[in-house]
Amino acid sequence: MVILKNRKHLFFVALVFLMTTVLSSIGCGKSAETNKNNDYINYISFSPDGKRIIFDRQKGKGPYLVNVYDLETGMLSAYQSPSDERWSMARYSFDGKYIVLCIYNLNGISLQFDKIQIAIMAPEGKNMRKITDSEGPKVLPSFSHSSEKIIFNKASKIRESGKTPAADFDIYEVDIRTRKETRLTWFKFFAMDPPYFYPDDETIIFGAYAKPLMYPDIDENDHKANWERQRFLVEKDKKRGRILPNNDIYVIKKGAVVLPNPFVCDIDGITDPLISRDGKHIYFCGTARKPDGIYAEGHQFYQYSVDGKHRRLTYITPPSNIYSAALSPDEQYLAIVTGANESRIIKLCNIKDGTSRTINLPDQPSSIINLNPN
Repeated sequence: MVILKNRKHLFFVALVFLMTTVLSSIGCGKSAETNKNNDYINYISFSPDGKRIIFDRQKGKGPYLVNVYDLETGMLSAYQSPSDERWSMARYSFDGKYIVLCIYNLNGISLQFDKIQIAIMAPEGKNMRKITDSEGPKVLPSFSHSSEKIIFNKASKIRESGKTPAADFDIYEVDIRTRKETRLTWFKFFAMDPPYFYPDDETIIFGAYAKPLMYPDIDENDHKANWERQRFLVEKDKKRGRILPNNDIYVIKKGAVVLPNPFVCDIDGITDPLISRDGKHIYFCGTARKPDGIYAEGHQFYQYSVDGKHRRLTYITPPSNIYSAALSPDEQYLAIVTGANESRIIKLCNIKDGTSRTINLPDQPSSIINLNPN
């Protein structure tokens, strides 16, 4: 099994997979024989009461759906998107009144990546409405603690070649009432993890791959100065012995004009930061090494400590990737999506004692939540 030393491609691999499922669903993908045992799962999060998890899933040749699993009853249900759309990356608001998600429009057999929009609806599947209409891929949305605004990552560049479909990401905010969209950062990161607000709804934590291409205290058109700043930071990491390019985690105020120093960890490939509801605890994914220094333990989750003694929370075996993770509202559990790219599972990890269990999902949902949305 190949374990990635960094995770810059995981989000984009997921997007490429999403595009593949579009082709597969209309008979242009792999054969049913090839796909029948596949189980693609991603973008997991908890409901506000911690009793349900919501995530993207396509089982075998079945439809690509946003699924909801009840942790108490074991019931699996789903939201059904219209035939000309794909829904993805759903997440509940803190007050439980809304679900935010990304809508991919389909144009024939093509997924219109540059026209992804953010939408909200009631958990019952009613009152769906798009709250963005701008150009550019908008992904990985999450609510403010007030449930009045949503932050998300947006790319300013669609790539014509390469494994990643977009680049030059920054964080944006949209007011769910006025639909006003506001840019919050100006860094143009190659790739970013989901951004989350601290309880003040002004401070944001996020992960990003590689050093940014732009710095707000330097003129955007001064490409030489921006490049020199990037090279300076790269050389600084080299002197620290980091494997480059690397992932970093940042905590930043909305509209900041200076890139803060990243979290310093003795773990490589740190990414996917999660924050407790009260903002007191931070968790992150990292690439674990054996005592001999070899990367042989795959991705694992840790609880951040300012003294560098980060507490390891997971012991996933065999070594594997972690594609998505979520923290329960009461901070008792960590839900992770792990396994092979084409066949994934969900594990529920107890943060206190480090134990975990695999959630055995039904093959297909037993009900469609928004079957009669009106």
